[in-house]
Amino acid sequence: MPHGNYEIVSNHFSKDWQDRVKTWFNQPAKKIRRRQKRAQKAAKAFPRPTQRLRPTVHPPTIKHNRRLRIGRGFTMEELKAAKLPVKYARTIGISVDHRRFNHSEESLHRNVTRLRRYLGKLILFPHNSRAISKKYVKSGKSGLPSRGAIKQVVRQYREEILPVAQQITDPKVVKLADYKQKGSVYSKLRSLRIEARLLSKKKKAQQEKRAKLAEEANK
Repeated sequence: MPHGNYEIVSNHFSKDWQDRVKTWFNQPAKKIRRRQKRAQKAAKAFPRPTQRLRPTVHPPTIKHNRRLRIGRGFTMEELKAAKLPVKYARTIGISVDHRRFNHSEESLHRNVTRLRRYLGKLILFPHNSRAISKKYVKSGKSGLPSRGAIKQVVRQYREEILPVAQQITDPKVVKLADYKQKGSVYSKLRSLRIEARLLSKKKKAQQEKRAKLAEEANK
Protein backbone atom coordinates (compact mmCIF):
# COMPACT_ATOMS: atom_id res chain seq x y z
CA MET A 1 0.00 0.00 0.00
CA PRO A 2 1.56 3.36 -1.04
CA HIS A 3 1.90 6.21 1.44
CA GLY A 4 -0.02 9.42 1.06
CA ASN A 5 -3.04 10.32 -1.03
CA TYR A 6 -2.06 8.37 -4.13
CA GLU A 7 -3.98 6.13 -6.50
CA ILE A 8 -4.55 2.59 -5.20
CA VAL A 9 -2.97 0.04 -7.53
CA SER A 10 -5.12 -2.83 -8.87
CA ASN A 11 -8.26 -1.94 -6.99
CA HIS A 12 -11.13 -4.42 -7.21
CA PHE A 13 -14.08 -2.48 -5.90
CA SER A 14 -16.48 -2.67 -8.88
CA LYS A 15 -17.38 -6.36 -8.89
CA ASP A 16 -21.11 -6.03 -8.17
CA TRP A 17 -20.95 -8.76 -5.55
CA GLN A 18 -24.52 -8.04 -4.49
CA ASP A 19 -25.77 -9.59 -7.76
CA ARG A 20 -24.03 -12.90 -7.04
CA VAL A 21 -25.09 -13.38 -3.42
CA LYS A 22 -27.37 -16.39 -2.87
CA THR A 23 -29.94 -16.42 -0.09
CA TRP A 24 -32.15 -19.20 1.29
CA PHE A 25 -35.02 -17.26 2.85
CA ASN A 26 -37.45 -19.79 1.32
CA GLN A 27 -36.01 -22.65 3.38
CA PRO A 28 -38.79 -22.75 6.03
CA ALA A 29 -41.47 -22.65 3.31
CA LYS A 30 -39.74 -25.48 1.40
CA LYS A 31 -39.72 -27.54 4.58
CA ILE A 32 -43.50 -27.13 4.87
CA ARG A 33 -43.94 -27.93 1.17
CA ARG A 34 -41.90 -31.13 1.46
CA ARG A 35 -44.01 -32.25 4.41
CA GLN A 36 -47.20 -31.56 2.48
CA LYS A 37 -45.91 -33.54 -0.52
CA ARG A 38 -45.02 -36.48 1.73
CA ALA A 39 -48.53 -36.41 3.18
CA GLN A 40 -50.07 -36.31 -0.32
CA LYS A 41 -47.88 -39.19 -1.48
CA ALA A 42 -48.80 -41.26 1.59
CA ALA A 43 -52.52 -40.56 1.06
CA LYS A 44 -52.25 -41.62 -2.57
CA ALA A 45 -50.44 -44.86 -1.65
CA PHE A 46 -52.86 -45.79 1.17
CA PRO A 47 -53.15 -48.52 2.49
CA ARG A 48 -49.69 -49.45 1.18
CA PRO A 49 -46.67 -48.55 3.38
CA THR A 50 -44.80 -45.37 2.52
CA GLN A 51 -41.46 -47.22 2.35
CA ARG A 52 -40.31 -50.38 0.59
CA LEU A 53 -38.61 -53.45 2.05
CA ARG A 54 -34.85 -53.34 1.52
CA PRO A 55 -32.10 -55.85 2.38
CA THR A 56 -29.41 -55.63 5.04
CA VAL A 57 -25.83 -55.31 3.78
CA HIS A 58 -22.36 -54.71 5.20
CA PRO A 59 -20.81 -51.31 4.40
CA PRO A 60 -17.44 -51.24 2.58
CA THR A 61 -14.01 -50.56 4.18
CA ILE A 62 -12.50 -52.25 7.23
CA LYS A 63 -13.67 -49.44 9.52
CA HIS A 64 -17.40 -49.95 8.91
CA ASN A 65 -17.86 -53.51 7.57
CA ARG A 66 -18.53 -55.00 11.02
CA ARG A 67 -21.97 -53.36 11.20
CA LEU A 68 -25.14 -53.70 9.11
CA ARG A 69 -27.09 -51.09 7.16
CA ILE A 70 -30.04 -50.94 4.76
CA GLY A 71 -29.11 -51.73 1.14
CA ARG A 72 -30.62 -50.80 -2.21
CA GLY A 73 -32.49 -53.97 -3.18
CA PHE A 74 -32.63 -57.77 -3.00
CA THR A 75 -30.63 -59.89 -5.42
CA MET A 76 -32.11 -62.32 -7.91
CA GLU A 77 -30.63 -65.23 -5.94
CA GLU A 78 -32.32 -64.09 -2.71
CA LEU A 79 -35.70 -63.75 -4.42
CA LYS A 80 -35.28 -67.17 -6.02
CA ALA A 81 -34.47 -68.75 -2.64
CA ALA A 82 -37.58 -67.11 -1.16
CA LYS A 83 -39.63 -68.38 -4.17
CA LEU A 84 -40.63 -64.88 -5.30
CA PRO A 85 -40.79 -63.83 -8.97
CA VAL A 86 -39.00 -60.54 -9.65
CA LYS A 87 -41.99 -58.79 -11.25
CA TYR A 88 -44.33 -59.90 -8.47
CA ALA A 89 -41.86 -58.80 -5.75
CA ARG A 90 -41.83 -55.26 -7.13
CA THR A 91 -45.64 -55.06 -6.92
CA ILE A 92 -45.80 -55.95 -3.20
CA GLY A 93 -43.32 -53.37 -1.93
CA ILE A 94 -40.00 -55.23 -2.24
CA SER A 95 -36.99 -53.44 -3.75
CA VAL A 96 -34.96 -55.38 -6.33
CA ASP A 97 -31.36 -54.65 -7.34
CA HIS A 98 -30.21 -56.60 -10.41
CA ARG A 99 -26.61 -55.34 -10.03
CA ARG A 100 -25.89 -56.64 -6.53
CA PHE A 101 -24.89 -60.28 -5.95
CA ASN A 102 -24.22 -62.37 -2.84
CA HIS A 103 -20.67 -62.89 -1.66
CA SER A 104 -21.48 -65.36 1.14
CA GLU A 105 -24.08 -67.84 2.31
CA GLU A 106 -24.53 -65.78 5.48
CA SER A 107 -25.85 -62.70 3.66
CA LEU A 108 -28.06 -64.89 1.45
CA HIS A 109 -29.62 -66.65 4.46
CA ARG A 110 -30.06 -63.37 6.37
CA ASN A 111 -31.94 -61.61 3.56
CA VAL A 112 -34.05 -64.68 2.68
CA THR A 113 -35.14 -64.82 6.33
CA ARG A 114 -35.93 -61.09 6.10
CA LEU A 115 -38.13 -61.71 3.04
CA ARG A 116 -39.98 -64.55 4.74
CA ARG A 117 -40.65 -62.41 7.81
CA TYR A 118 -42.07 -59.69 5.57
CA LEU A 119 -44.30 -62.14 3.68
CA GLY A 120 -45.56 -63.51 6.98
CA LYS A 121 -46.74 -60.02 8.04
CA LEU A 122 -47.98 -58.90 4.62
CA ILE A 123 -51.70 -58.28 4.03
CA LEU A 124 -52.80 -57.94 0.39
CA PHE A 125 -55.96 -56.12 -0.69
CA PRO A 126 -57.28 -57.42 -4.05
CA HIS A 127 -57.68 -54.87 -6.87
CA ASN A 128 -60.84 -56.47 -8.17
CA SER A 129 -63.94 -55.97 -6.01
CA ARG A 130 -65.40 -59.30 -7.15
CA ALA A 131 -62.38 -61.16 -5.80
CA ILE A 132 -63.02 -59.97 -2.25
CA SER A 133 -64.69 -62.63 -0.19
CA LYS A 134 -66.72 -62.21 2.97
CA LYS A 135 -63.66 -62.68 5.18
CA TYR A 136 -62.40 -59.29 3.97
CA VAL A 137 -65.78 -57.56 4.32
CA LYS A 138 -67.31 -58.42 7.70
CA SER A 139 -70.30 -56.13 7.26
CA GLY A 140 -72.02 -58.66 5.01
CA LYS A 141 -72.19 -56.29 2.04
CA SER A 142 -70.66 -57.55 -1.18
CA GLY A 143 -68.16 -55.44 -3.13
CA LEU A 144 -65.17 -53.32 -2.30
CA PRO A 145 -65.36 -51.38 0.99
CA SER A 146 -64.98 -47.62 0.83
CA ARG A 147 -61.68 -45.87 1.47
CA GLY A 148 -63.04 -44.36 4.66
CA ALA A 149 -64.08 -47.79 5.95
CA ILE A 150 -60.59 -49.14 5.29
CA LYS A 151 -59.01 -46.15 7.08
CA GLN A 152 -61.02 -46.91 10.20
CA VAL A 153 -59.67 -50.48 10.33
CA VAL A 154 -56.21 -50.28 8.72
CA ARG A 155 -53.31 -48.08 9.84
CA GLN A 156 -50.77 -47.08 7.21
CA TYR A 157 -47.23 -48.11 8.12
CA ARG A 158 -44.92 -45.07 7.71
CA GLU A 159 -41.84 -46.21 9.61
CA GLU A 160 -38.88 -48.18 8.26
CA ILE A 161 -39.93 -51.74 7.45
CA LEU A 162 -38.11 -54.32 9.60
CA PRO A 163 -35.40 -51.99 10.98
CA VAL A 164 -31.86 -53.30 11.29
CA ALA A 165 -30.81 -54.77 14.64
CA GLN A 166 -27.08 -54.39 15.11
CA GLN A 167 -25.31 -57.58 16.24
CA ILE A 168 -21.90 -56.21 17.19
CA THR A 169 -20.26 -58.21 19.98
CA ASP A 170 -17.35 -56.86 21.97
CA PRO A 171 -14.09 -58.81 21.56
CA LYS A 172 -13.04 -61.08 24.39
CA VAL A 173 -10.08 -59.94 26.48
CA VAL A 174 -7.36 -62.58 26.84
CA LYS A 175 -4.48 -62.21 29.28
CA LEU A 176 -1.00 -62.69 27.90
CA ALA A 177 -0.22 -65.05 30.76
CA ASP A 178 -2.99 -67.40 29.57
CA TYR A 179 -1.66 -67.45 26.00
CA LYS A 180 1.14 -70.01 25.75
CA GLN A 181 3.34 -69.13 22.82
CA LYS A 182 5.55 -71.81 21.33
CA GLY A 183 8.58 -70.29 19.66
CA SER A 184 8.96 -66.92 18.00
CA VAL A 185 6.19 -65.83 15.64
CA TYR A 186 8.60 -63.63 13.69
CA SER A 187 11.02 -66.48 13.01
CA LYS A 188 8.15 -68.77 12.01
CA LEU A 189 6.76 -66.23 9.52
CA ARG A 190 10.26 -65.59 8.17
CA SER A 191 10.88 -69.27 7.57
CA LEU A 192 7.51 -69.61 5.81
CA ARG A 193 8.30 -66.67 3.54
CA ILE A 194 11.71 -68.12 2.66
CA GLU A 195 10.17 -71.52 1.98
CA ALA A 196 7.54 -69.98 -0.31
CA ARG A 197 10.19 -67.99 -2.16
CA LEU A 198 12.47 -71.01 -2.70
CA LEU A 199 9.68 -73.46 -3.54
CA SER A 200 10.08 -73.13 -7.32
CA LYS A 201 13.87 -73.50 -7.05
CA LYS A 202 13.49 -76.65 -4.96
CA LYS A 203 11.07 -78.15 -7.47
CA LYS A 204 13.43 -77.36 -10.31
CA ALA A 205 16.39 -78.95 -8.45
CA GLN A 206 14.34 -82.09 -7.75
CA GLN A 207 13.34 -82.39 -11.42
CA GLU A 208 16.98 -82.01 -12.53
CA LYS A 209 18.08 -84.62 -10.01
CA ARG A 210 15.44 -87.10 -11.25
CA ALA A 211 16.43 -86.48 -14.87
CA LYS A 212 20.11 -87.06 -14.01
CA LEU A 213 19.33 -90.31 -12.20
CA ALA A 214 17.22 -91.44 -15.17
CA GLU A 215 20.12 -90.76 -17.58
CA GLU A 216 22.56 -92.70 -15.38
CA ALA A 217 20.13 -95.61 -15.17
CA ASN A 218 19.77 -95.67 -19.00
CA LYS A 219 23.58 -95.84 -19.46
